[in-house]
Amino acid sequence: MRALVLHALSATEAVLLERMGRLMALVTVAALLAAGLCAFGTLTDLALERRREIALMKALGASSRDVVRQFAAESLAIGLAGGIAGWLIGLFFAELIGRTVFHSAIAVHWSVPPQVLGLALLVAGLAGLGPIRLALSVQPAVALKGE
Repeated sequence: MRALVLHALSATEAVLLERMGRLMALVTVAALLAAGLCAFGTLTDLALERRREIALMKALGASSRDVVRQFAAESLAIGLAGGIAGWLIGLFFAELIGRTVFHSAIAVHWSVPPQVLGLALLVAGLAGLGPIRLALSVQPAVALKGE
């Protein structure tokens, strides 16, 4: 008869863990959206501030491929820096929560950093598409004239 109580307790625990998993997935999606918007804003600001430089590059013979390569490299650098920083901060807080709440250390899974970096690079790459398009639309004569 007591087995029913234990079964009910483990079923409740399973439901709680399932809800916790959904909550963590939602938080992850929200963080990825926020990171994408931040990268998009940063790269757009870079493209707008450097319109004259882009125009000068084009006037001196730089191809569209050169402009895309420059902005793609900056986008990937932002993604790489954000991915490394995000993983380290997440590792710190996971360790902190593990020690204070569960009184044990966490196990580091080395398959996570490549996944985090890959996702960060993907988000930064997608966020860089708009600013790259903006940089490609710069007309050298108009931008260098100051209009």
